[in-house]
Amino acid sequence: MISFALDRWLAFVSLLAFAFTQTACGSAEAPDTPVYEFIIEADKEVVADLEGADEQFDDLVRSSEKVIRERFGDGSDRLRSLTYLGDGRLALEVSGTDAKNAVETVIGVSGNLYLREVMGSALADSPAPDLKQPGTILVSDREGVEVFAVSRVGGVRGRNVTSASPGIDQMTGEAVVNIRMDATGRARFASLTRANVGGRIAVVMDSEVLMAPYILEPVEGGEVQISGGLTPESAQELSVIINSGALPSPFKILSQRRMD
Repeated sequence: MISFALDRWLAFVSLLAFAFTQTACGSAEAPDTPVYEFIIEADKEVVADLEGADEQFDDLVRSSEKVIRERFGDGSDRLRSLTYLGDGRLALEVSGTDAKNAVETVIGVSGNLYLREVMGSALADSPAPDLKQPGTILVSDREGVEVFAVSRVGGVRGRNVTSASPGIDQMTGEAVVNIRMDATGRARFASLTRANVGGRIAVVMDSEVLMAPYILEPVEGGEVQISGGLTPESAQELSVIINSGALPSPFKILSQRRMD
């Protein structure tokens, strides 16, 4: 079973391929390539209960602009303009007959990444004791084969990752994503792995476990390799999502129109 989130990652392949063509070869669009305007709106409920919610919401939407630009690809003409309209709304002008798919792809993956302790696991289709424990959340892998009880707290968040790059594991020949952490991330991951030698750490993206390796020894250097079921293309796309950072808020498309 291929998950929704994995489909979204693979959808980035065509989007980035378009951006690469434009950057390396100049604008590849025909003069009559259609351009569409989309109005998208952020979910205000994410800050509704916080003090100073209006100001925080404005900052949240503003910070989303950078993520959206990076996901379309630096140097690409695909995203013609991006304008903040106020009240949680952004206006995007996007070129191409598949513009709506491109916008849905960009805003459809939150990109929330974290690495945390696995408190228990079981095969999804086998009878097993209830995994749910206080302080944990149940998360399945991308194929829906295994279910994990993952700690809700601690570990490393995506904001502690300084870079992500695709690569090939020299031992297995598998496509991988290599991530590096900042000083805070390195310290937290070292502490996490020291406390869980013999146990498992889950690498989770948008409520799906990408991998859950056993920890054989403490990892002090703040470098992690994500592997398992990746192609070179999907490794590239996952790297883009991690590097661009998580979208601070979910967005939805309010309207769409073709520009004259």
